[in-house]
Amino acid sequence: MQTEIHRDWAEGEALVTTVLEETGGHTVMTVTARYSSPAIRDAVVRSPMERGAGESYDRLAAVLTTLTPERQQP
Repeated sequence: MQTEIHRDWAEGEALVTTVLEETGGHTVMTVTARYSSPAIRDAVVRSPMERGAGESYDRLAAVLTTLTPERQQP
């Protein structure tokens, strides 16, 4: 759990929760952001943030594929 504020927001902050769960041998990440107002939420949805976040998650996935587990489960 973390909070986010941006200089373009006149009010409040976002509460961001990240949950990692194992599903079928894979890790599924769910990120939920709660904004302090519908106006801020709508501004975020209209922003190019989705593209930037997607690129960051793609880079993270690429790094994770290079890691070797120290021990394998039977």
